[in-house]
Amino acid sequence: MRADAAGVAEALLGAPNKAASSRKELRWGAKGSLSLRIEGKNRGLWFSHENVEGGDLIGLIRYVKGCDENDALAWARDRTGIAAKSGADNDPIAQRRRAQQEADRRARQAERDAKEAEEAAAEQAQKVDVAQRIASATMPAVGTSAAFYLEFTRGIPPGPDGWPDAIRFHPGHHALVAIATDASDVVRAVQRIHLAKQDTKIDQAEVERRKLPAVKVTNGTLAGAAVRLPGPADGPLLLCEGPETGLTAWSCTHHEVWIALGGIANLTPPAGRQIVVCRDDDRRYTPADKKLSRTVAEWRRAGIKVAVAKPWEARRGDGSDLADVILADGVEAVRRRINAVLASSRTLIERVPVKEARRQVGQAVSRFFGRVDQLSVERMKQADEADPGSVMPASSSQPAVFTSGIRVSVGVGKSSQARAAVVSTLVAMRSRGDQRNIVLAVPTHVLGDEQAADFRAMFKGPAAGLRVAIWRGRDAPDPAHPYYRNALIERKDKAPMCGDLDRVWDAQAVGLSAQTAVCKRRIKMPDGTNKTVTCPLFSCCSYQKQNEMQADICGIM
Repeated sequence: MRADAAGVAEALLGAPNKAASSRKELRWGAKGSLSLRIEGKNRGLWFSHENVEGGDLIGLIRYVKGCDENDALAWARDRTGIAAKSGADNDPIAQRRRAQQEADRRARQAERDAKEAEEAAAEQAQKVDVAQRIASATMPAVGTSAAFYLEFTRGIPPGPDGWPDAIRFHPGHHALVAIATDASDVVRAVQRIHLAKQDTKIDQAEVERRKLPAVKVTNGTLAGAAVRLPGPADGPLLLCEGPETGLTAWSCTHHEVWIALGGIANLTPPAGRQIVVCRDDDRRYTPADKKLSRTVAEWRRAGIKVAVAKPWEARRGDGSDLADVILADGVEAVRRRINAVLASSRTLIERVPVKEARRQVGQAVSRFFGRVDQLSVERMKQADEADPGSVMPASSSQPAVFTSGIRVSVGVGKSSQARAAVVSTLVAMRSRGDQRNIVLAVPTHVLGDEQAADFRAMFKGPAAGLRVAIWRGRDAPDPAHPYYRNALIERKDKAPMCGDLDRVWDAQAVGLSAQTAVCKRRIKMPDGTNKTVTCPLFSCCSYQKQNEMQADICGIM
């Protein structure tokens, strides 16, 4: 069961707490008090921080269901499909005992959930109370260090009526305070930006002198709370992270702005309005970048019209934002970035039922491979008509290179329809003597292996004899190694295709081709002759053996 530890736990405990979970560990409960490892050597081990108890998956079954080991094993057998060794599981008395144990387990779990919910509510209320007390001690920003910091240090001009009421100054903390409220205008959180006498942020020495945790300190609860800056209700709504970025967008455009004091995912944008997310220029594929992409995708699936404004025309990946743009290039540069997005914001594509989506995907796939097949027909016709040894001209009715993009959600059968089209196209090509192959780009090796297995299952009848292979990079796990399919060994610890990656990386670091500088190179001998020198591992190298593969369908990563 360890290979499906997450599935086992969800069957027992329900959906995990996504906010408290990570890629390697799932957590349950309002505070994430029960954890389960789902990756690495400790996969399948769990621990309850509330009850100070843990163990393996059989232990988890016993813990959740309140049963003994025999009943836990019976539950595990039911899930895995492994037959019981006796008919004891069908005993009416045992069945009644398990039913009572399940009822007791549910009652205990409900009691634990209620207790956790009560404690979480009390903690949230305490946090909000602190935020509200801080907000009540603030004053309008006009004429204070907060206003001078924004206008002269950060280069953000005030609006026509000055600074919004949500941006204030706390004289006791000598800090700019951004006040976040919920939809009912109740204060839920505040963020303090502590300032020096020179109207700049305090430095680390001052942070330590004031005994602060950081220059910026946030109090309260962030989910659903936003620093709300006024603007026309019938215009676009800009969403930003951080007071300086939000105030920059508001000052330059006069649109309504909501500022998230945590991630933008904490906000809930209204339907029916054009939303513009003013994102930071984070590096691609960082956790922040991926989380924002997921959030925007979820909003769009919910029917919210969302556009994304980036700080710079060319992405830099340095974490900068619109507040950096206004300092570098001024108000007009910020206005241009947001207006350009608004001008080009697309209309959401109308969603269709799954059955209709599958029909449309099938048509699009057929059109693409129909063009491929037509190219094959014309090529073979030209080959028949050409003189032996002559160079065949390009096809006349089809371009040498063409593309087809299909925008589609998951679960509509695009992969299976594409595989069927690939196989039928290859069968037709082979029937007319066209021996060219088809190359597929696949994002991961695991998915490549799955696709190859699906293709092999289709090689029957007219498709019998077709071959599929996966081309792997030098540092990819070697499928010929006995540990390749061992789920207990992480990918990074598996034997790679190349047995001397250090030399490969050294060559690549100075701009050399690993193939000609490390794997197989020609050197000039003192007598003027050339000699080919190969890596000591060349003859048994899994990476090099790929050059001997013969395949009709080749998957590349």
